[in-house]
Amino acid sequence: MLRAGWASVYEQAGAEYGKSGLDEFLRVQSEAQRAKKGIWKCGTRGETPAEYKKRYRDAAASGEPVADIPTTGKGTTAGQNVSEGGWFRRLFRLGSRR
Repeated sequence: MLRAGWASVYEQAGAEYGKSGLDEFLRVQSEAQRAKKGIWKCGTRGETPAEYKKRYRDAAASGEPVADIPTTGKGTTAGQNVSEGGWFRRLFRLGSRR
């Protein structure tokens, strides 16, 4: 999935990488990003699984509603239209139109 560009490396606690190790997974993901395969077709801005989980965890801890996807920070580009959502949301919308 990484090689085809349909997944991203999860680097949070509890992640296991088997014999290949984290460096190999990151290398394969980087190759897919450079080749603009799969989810990387439109660039690398988007919300990673770790960012998504942190956003929901922070909202639950504060009792506030879940915040919109931030417009700056790792994996996103300043000025990104928040209504676009992350790469997964855009991918899901594309798939549901077919």
